[in-house]
Amino acid sequence: MICALDCETTGLIPGRHDILQLALVPLDDTIEPHKNIPPFRIYMKPKRFRPEDLPEISGALIVNKIDINWVIRNGYTHDVALDLFDKYIKQYLGKIQPLCQNYPFDSAFVKDWLGAEQYAVYFDRQYRDTYSLANALKDKARLKGLPDPFPKSTRLTALAESLGINIGNAHDAFFDCLTTAAVYKEMLLKF
Repeated sequence: MICALDCETTGLIPGRHDILQLALVPLDDTIEPHKNIPPFRIYMKPKRFRPEDLPEISGALIVNKIDINWVIRNGYTHDVALDLFDKYIKQYLGKIQPLCQNYPFDSAFVKDWLGAEQYAVYFDRQYRDTYSLANALKDKARLKGLPDPFPKSTRLTALAESLGINIGNAHDAFFDCLTTAAVYKEMLLKF
């Protein structure tokens, strides 16, 4: 099943930085959020965070609009989050074909959290990526001598804006999943 996937992290380097927020939104055959399967949304306590790391990760926290102290107090440990994720997958999904905005980024963090072997249990090797698709569509337009379909950027907010999609709370994993799904669907319909 195709599921939009997004995570918000303490930084850009898997193995050094951690997932703080993870969301998974199952999609139906029309690439809309599935009406009969609830989304998975979770906050996770960073397992490698030390107070002295705060100056280094503060940029990511500002972008993500995440209060690290709230996550430390209220988020799940990685082990509990994994247990909840496992139960959710077994109850609702089976193998996931992820749809991401920049799949290499999200998958690297999820693989770091789950481990490569467990990642392969939950996730199919087939994936979709709006970032790669947008770049391919830019190449297609250039080849045909057409205007750039995404002249501002291939970032998720810029793609949504270019396609006339009203985005929710950017840099919230759940809302980014909804935006990614809407962007993907609109790209398939428009191009």
